[in-house]
Amino acid sequence: MAILTFDDTYTLADFGMANGKGNEMPLLGTITSRTEKVPSRKGLLDFGNEIGSMTDKYPVEVLVQDRIERSLQMRAFKNFITDAYGYPRTIKVHNSDEPDVYILAKLVAAPVPNRRNTSADFTLEITNLDGVKYSLVEANDVLWGSEVVNFQSGLPLGHTGSGANALQITQNTTVAPTIVGTAVFPYLILDGTGTNVVIESNGKKIQVGTFSGKLEIDCANYIAYLNGVEKSIRMDRFQLVRNETIKVTGSAMNFSFTNHYRDEL
Repeated sequence: MAILTFDDTYTLADFGMANGKGNEMPLLGTITSRTEKVPSRKGLLDFGNEIGSMTDKYPVEVLVQDRIERSLQMRAFKNFITDAYGYPRTIKVHNSDEPDVYILAKLVAAPVPNRRNTSADFTLEITNLDGVKYSLVEANDVLWGSEVVNFQSGLPLGHTGSGANALQITQNTTVAPTIVGTAVFPYLILDGTGTNVVIESNGKKIQVGTFSGKLEIDCANYIAYLNGVEKSIRMDRFQLVRNETIKVTGSAMNFSFTNHYRDEL
C-alpha cells in the first residue's frame, strides 16, 4: 500500500482512510497515433504520436467504523479535493512508491463509496492533465547532503545539476546539464553585460543579442524580461535533452549564467 501525500501536507490517514491494493499508475499518458490512409497504398502513413493525460486509480479504504463519523470524514475529504465552488481542483500528489517525483492532478471521476456496516471503500481516480511526473527538486538543488534526494531517488550518482548556477561567463563557454527524463524547457537568467550573445543546444538557438542588466528567458512561454521589462528576442523551440550541451557564445561577455529546470520523469 502506498502513502499518498497531498499538497505536501495531508495524507489519506488524516481523513481516516488508507490506500488499498491494486493501484493503477500508467507509465505514460494516453498515446494517440496520427496516421493517414492513402488510397491504393498498403498500410498507413505515420505522422507521429501525441501524448495525452495520465490517469491514476487508487483503491481507498475508509477505516472509521462509526457510520456517522465515516460520512463526515468522507465529506471532509470531498471538500479537500474540490474548490470553494465544489469543482475538482489541482492538487500536488506525492506517492511513496515513487519517492522522487510528484504530479499535479485533479479528480476525474466522482468517488462512489461502497458503504458497509463498519467500513467503506471507493476508487480515487485522478488525472495528471499535463502527463508529466516532476522531480521533487529543481536541478540546482541536487546536492550531497540533501534531505530530499537520497538513495531511493532515481537521479544518478554524478548528477551535475543544471551545469550553470550563477556561472560566470567571460568567454565562449560550453555547459553540460544533466537531464534525467524527457526534454525540458529551461528558465535562463543572465545577469551582467554581453554583446551578440547566442545560446545554443541541440541545434536550437536563442539570439540574445546585446544586453546590460538582468535578462530572464522563460523558454516554455517564449518570453524574456530585461530588468523586469518584457523584451522581444528571437528564439527557437528551446529545450534541453539528454546528452546535449549548451553553448554560450558572444563578445564582451561578463555575466553570471543560471540554468533553471526541473526534471520531468
